[in-house]
Amino acid sequence: MRRLLLAILAIVGTTALYCGIIIFSDPDGSTIGLNPELLAHSPFNDFFIPGLILAFIVGGSNLLAGVFVMGRVKSCYTMASLAGVMIVGWIIVQMVLIRQIDLLQFVYLLLGIAIILLAIKLK
Repeated sequence: MRRLLLAILAIVGTTALYCGIIIFSDPDGSTIGLNPELLAHSPFNDFFIPGLILAFIVGGSNLLAGVFVMGRVKSCYTMASLAGVMIVGWIIVQMVLIRQIDLLQFVYLLLGIAIILLAIKLK
């Protein structure tokens, strides 16, 4: 179960960091086909701040949790739970703000829930 947790943390962390960097590097969203109209009901004018949050808060927390779990740091499963909460929170806020639902959101929501449940079980 520890290896599965590590794998999910690595997948979520890496993809969030990578996509976040692409998004904040191109705040109009054109590089990956994001329509700026998605932000109409959000407090953001462009994708710069959401990209930063995705890369460093969501991606960073998941990657750091993975490092903690690999190193068997005492609080590693607590950190992993918090990283799972970050991705679940990110997806829920995203769904509410952009008012669109996509299959990929459900995949990441399930991955976040899996992180939380695995971390609790391993703790």
